[in-house]
Amino acid sequence: MRDSINQEDIDFYNEYGFVRIHSLLTPEETERLRMHQYNALEQRGKFRYPDRDILGEDNPVYERMFLQRLNLWRDYEPIREFTLSPRIAKIAAELAGVDAMRLWHDAAFIKKGWANPTSWHFDAAYWSFNSPGGITVWVALTDARPDNGGLYFMPGSHREIDFCLPIFSNDHVAGLFDLPGYQHWREREAVSLPLKAGDCTFHSGLTLHGSGINMTPHQRAAWVCAYMPDGSVYNGKPNVLPDDYVKNLSVGDYLRNNDFNPVVYRKS
Repeated sequence: MRDSINQEDIDFYNEYGFVRIHSLLTPEETERLRMHQYNALEQRGKFRYPDRDILGEDNPVYERMFLQRLNLWRDYEPIREFTLSPRIAKIAAELAGVDAMRLWHDAAFIKKGWANPTSWHFDAAYWSFNSPGGITVWVALTDARPDNGGLYFMPGSHREIDFCLPIFSNDHVAGLFDLPGYQHWREREAVSLPLKAGDCTFHSGLTLHGSGINMTPHQRAAWVCAYMPDGSVYNGKPNVLPDDYVKNLSVGDYLRNNDFNPVVYRKS
């Protein structure tokens, strides 16, 4: 498993809001994570969260885009080898320019054969904290290409987007671009980053991204992990936080519960 990047990677990330890292995982690690995720999904079933009765099938629009199950690490111990890996979190911290990262959540993202595109969006709009250092790693567990639902990014969007949650229609891939303040993105060129299994991208929580249709009969599998800089505070959006925790939070409280958001890397 890689645990280092170079200054060129950091400069690219700062400029464009994303970066591709080849061979984050070895082939053996990639296969192990793929099997852990498969087993975790079998155990989880239709529940999107480990501690809430929210079924994925309750929102068929999203289910036609991808199968998403969050916080697998909380109810499937073997996957914690990757979710709590300080080596991956170290890269995230170096790209984001922070000294310590807490786990925000992990997730499985499976785009089934012939699945719909994933609408343009940005992760930070949904998170419970507002920090420019929030970052997501997206690890390909199968090859990801433009024809099977690989990711697209809008370069430099992280420097123009704020943390407000936009409400837009998911009935077409560019629903976000119907909104005032986002319409100019229709004229911008997106970038596709094909990935081999074991490769990954890191992207800022403020970077616009989406994915195309899976035009194959085979699923495109990915594992995602989002990180929150240590010292972040609650913004009032519950997101993935458990209900019992949220009811005792006030806006401005530090998010430092080690049971839900443990520190996974701290610079020594």
